[in-house]
Amino acid sequence: MEISKGYITEDYNKLDLSNHQSTDWNTATKIFINRMEPRYLVPIRLMMKEDAKIINIRERKFGFAITALICLLIETLHCFRNGIIDNRGQASHTFEVFLTTSKSFSNHFDNTTARVFYDHIRNGILHQAETKEGSRIRDIGPVIRKLSNGIAINRSLLFELLEEEFHYYVDEISDPSNTALRNSFKTKMDHICQ
Repeated sequence: MEISKGYITEDYNKLDLSNHQSTDWNTATKIFINRMEPRYLVPIRLMMKEDAKIINIRERKFGFAITALICLLIETLHCFRNGIIDNRGQASHTFEVFLTTSKSFSNHFDNTTARVFYDHIRNGILHQAETKEGSRIRDIGPVIRKLSNGIAINRSLLFELLEEEFHYYVDEISDPSNTALRNSFKTKMDHICQ
């Protein structure tokens, strides 16, 4: 099975990731990048580039799809970071922890806004195919703004933060001294490559 561009399951399974000093970690990191880029980052960049051609911000059309992919990538990064194989029943906790503790997001979200993001934005998109309550997806304003009955998020700034967080994570798993993080990565990737 192809697990990322140019790599199949057998390529990953041949790697010796039990030794954190092994150069095989470079390949594992490349597999991860090649898996995440075309699934999440490239499509978001393409939609944002296309939307940027539209001068009137209110006529931009890809905010919903961009935010859906952002939500998927948040859950994916959290699961890799924590070695979570199956996130069922933990998604609310995932968003709260990710948005309030990660380097890129913790200055923008508190527990309340993280829970509202999870319920109104993530669950709204996933379960009702729309945002819930009064929450909105925008391409203007701050990363997140509290409203009387929800939040408004700036999907472009949110993506910038998420891309930054992605690069932080790649840098962290590239460092052999981050053994716990690498073990979590390996747990998740081993499951994918069964």
